[in-house]
Amino acid sequence: MKKFLFKLQRVIDVKKSIEKKKMQELAEAKRHVKIEKKKLEKLIDNKIRYITMFNELKESGPINASDANQILRYIDKLRKDIEKQKDTVEIKIKEAGRRRNDLVETVKDKKILEKLRENKLVDYNKDVIKEEQTFLDEVGAVKSARGELIKINT
Repeated sequence: MKKFLFKLQRVIDVKKSIEKKKMQELAEAKRHVKIEKKKLEKLIDNKIRYITMFNELKESGPINASDANQILRYIDKLRKDIEKQKDTVEIKIKEAGRRRNDLVETVKDKKILEKLRENKLVDYNKDVIKEEQTFLDEVGAVKSARGELIKINT
């Protein structure tokens, strides 16, 4: 009997390649989320530091109005930057989620094809066993017939 060939094997191979690429894309998206979260943390830490500095200046005595105004404007700028960065983090998280979903779909498609391949292989093996059994039955029948012929001739 001829060797088992699965007609969709090339498709499985392509799906494996796509899966590998999508895993890399997901890893990259997760890395971007981490980077953007670190930027957000730095902005928040910076804002806290300036608020603390401003409060310490107020407690230590009168402060120059222009210095106070400058610090307050910078704190307000940090607040706006934090809001923008939160939006950026959300965008990156959503992108990572899309990448994860793409990967899951690719893995599902590949597993369906692999399961189909397994089922076809089981069918192939059953056919091979059936063919072998038929061949052995024929060999047994021929031997049996030869044995009967030898007994008749003697």
